[in-house]
This record gives sequence, C-alpha cells and structure tokens, in this order.
Amino acid sequence: MPLPLTGSALTAWLAEEHVSKALIGLLALFECPFAIKPILWPLINRFSIPFLTPRLGRRKSWALVSFCGAIVLLAMAALLTPTPHLILFYVLIAGICLFSGCIYLIGIAYEIESLSIQQYSEGSACVIFGYRLGLVTAGAGTLYIAHFYSWTTAYLVICAVMSAGTFCLLFAQEPPYTPPTPAIPEKLVGISWYKKIWGLLIEDLAIPILELVKRREWQWILIFLCFYRMGDYLVEGMVNPFFLDLGYTKADIANAAKLCGMIATVLGALCGAVVSSHMGLERALAFLGLVHAGRFAFYLVLIHIGPNLPVFMVAEAFQHFSGGMIMTVFIAALWRLTTPGKAAPQYALLWSAISLKSKLFAFFGGLLANYLSWDLFFFIALVVSLLASLLPLGLPILQKPTPELSKGVTG
Repeated sequence: MPLPLTGSALTAWLAEEHVSKALIGLLALFECPFAIKPILWPLINRFSIPFLTPRLGRRKSWALVSFCGAIVLLAMAALLTPTPHLILFYVLIAGICLFSGCIYLIGIAYEIESLSIQQYSEGSACVIFGYRLGLVTAGAGTLYIAHFYSWTTAYLVICAVMSAGTFCLLFAQEPPYTPPTPAIPEKLVGISWYKKIWGLLIEDLAIPILELVKRREWQWILIFLCFYRMGDYLVEGMVNPFFLDLGYTKADIANAAKLCGMIATVLGALCGAVVSSHMGLERALAFLGLVHAGRFAFYLVLIHIGPNLPVFMVAEAFQHFSGGMIMTVFIAALWRLTTPGKAAPQYALLWSAISLKSKLFAFFGGLLANYLSWDLFFFIALVVSLLASLLPLGLPILQKPTPELSKGVTG
C-alpha cells in the first residue's frame, strides 16, 4: 500500500501544489531506498528485535516494525505541506521507501516459508490479488478522497487502513524459520562487528550475484535490464501531471487508471501467458513490447483532440492491458536468468536493479518534460520504446532456458 503514496498519487499531489516538473522528477532519487532494499536482507534474515522477536517470531516482528515505521512517516508526510518544506517532505518519502523495501523482503520470505511446494501456485495467486487490491486501495482510494476532501485527509485515511492490516498481522501464524548457516563461519568468529556484517553481505548478496554472473553473460543481462521498457520508465513520473494538464480530474484518473486498470492488467497478464506459450519468450517480449508502445500513440492523440473522457478511458484500458501482457513475459525472462538454489535472492536483486534504473530514467524524464512540449516528449518515448522492444531478439541470454529452476521460486 505505501507504493502509490510515494509514487503515482504523490506526483498528482505535487502537481496540484504547483511543484515544477523537474522537482517532481527529483522525487525519483528519494525513492531509491526501495530499489536498494537487498542490502537490508542480512539484517532482516539474521538479527532479532529485542522484546518483539521472542514473542512474535522473526518474520512477524520485523513486519510489525516495518509497517509501523511506514505508517508513522506517512502520517508525518500527510501533515506536512509539500511546497514550503519540500526537502523535508522528500526525506520523509525516502524513509517510507526504506520501510517499504523491508516490507517487500519480509513478504517474499513469509510467502515462501509459509507454503509447501504444492501450495505455491495458489499462494502466488493470493499474493498477486492482494498486491493489486492494495494498489487500487492506496492509488484510486487516495485520489477519490483527495478529490472530495484533501490530500492530507486521504493520506491519513490510508494510514488508518494500514494500521488495521498491521493489527491483523498479530494474529497471523509465524512461519517456520531455520537460521541460515554462514557460508564462511571461520571468518565470522572473533572478529569486529563491521567485518561480520561485511561477511554476511558477501554470503547473502555477493555469492548470488557471482553465481548469476557465472551462469550467464553479465554484459547481456546488463543490456537487457538497462534498455528494455526504457520508454515506460522515462514517462513514469509524468503521466499524472500530463493528465491533469489536459484537464482531467483526479476522479477521472482514479476511474480510468486505477479501477478499470486493475481488471485490464489481470486480463492482460492471462493473455500474455497465452502469447508467450505460442510465440516463445524472445518473440513474445519483442511483439508485446511493440504493442505496448502503442500507449504513447494514444497519448499523442489525446494531446491533439483535447480532453475526451471516452478516448481517455480506452487509452488507459489499453495501457494497463498491454502492460499486464508485457509484465508476464518480462517476469518470466527474469526467472530464466536465475540460478537453481539461489533464485529468490537473485530475483530480488534483479528487480532492485530494475527499480533503481526506473528511478534514474524517471528523473531524466522529468527533466525532459520540463523543457519539451508534451507531444515531443511522448514522441521520443514512442521511438525509444519501439527500438527497445526489438532488443530481446538479439540477446543470447534468453535463447535457452536455465535447466530446472529451483521449485521454491515465486514472483
């Protein structure tokens, strides 16, 4: 739930506060703590929280602290007007993103440890449904409340909803936890605390990275992660300010981009799986990338015809439907890059690299939008997306699947 409050909904709030596009783009840099969340994994996975862990268990205690931290900082941000206190406001957003990263990591561990292998499909379906429900509640719900009341009220209401969910966490069952055995125990005995932390970082982060590089050509992985879906990341922080500039209300955005978008995304994900099974992963990535680039053509049409609610609804439905298709095959490609036995941490690392890249491109996109017209900005995004969509056809890393991915891999 914190993700829209530090992303799409927040950009709409900043736009209404007349914050410049360049400063809205700067927000992406303060969201980077969420992207670098894997460095927190050794802390979450190995260390206990005094008083709480003995009573609640390791996963529940860390989840409780992370949820409470995010709620407190969200409430503080809600009570702070962004315009006269923008830097302090952005610092609070960075703290929220840090706690959100902890919630993400704990969620992955909780899911895998709570389910048997036979339950992974059903459990993953529940996770995806809950994830989308949280995005709609915090995304569309925030826009609706802000439309009729205020942004402060909207954020505080979502904080109250998160508090109720945190209370329910206390009654959840703690999953079984087996403390990990250090890969280099002889180097972790009788040494200073910072060397121990360094050793754990090597074990939990460096070794999975080295295994990933060993199995696949790292340069092709880097190219794929950097440039595929580049157009989407350029416009990430500018879509809501663009819609508001065209004259659409927050309620219009909530109806089209959030409520209808959820249904379109789920249907698109199912269609993406069908397309991938018939075309193969590489051609599906290229074909669906070309299809998804059509969203920018819709935006160019909206610029020239002016505010038109039916066309706007069709454009957003298409954007979410094609986005659901491309996300299905994109995640499948990330799974293919992982190594058996280390798929979960490698997937988190790959996704964090993508998140970090998206924030940097969003920052650059904010600068572009500040100096270019909307039509030129989206035309550039269209061209970039079309070129990047052809990238999977020439990459050797996706030609052959990794043999026998570990059965414990989930999204």
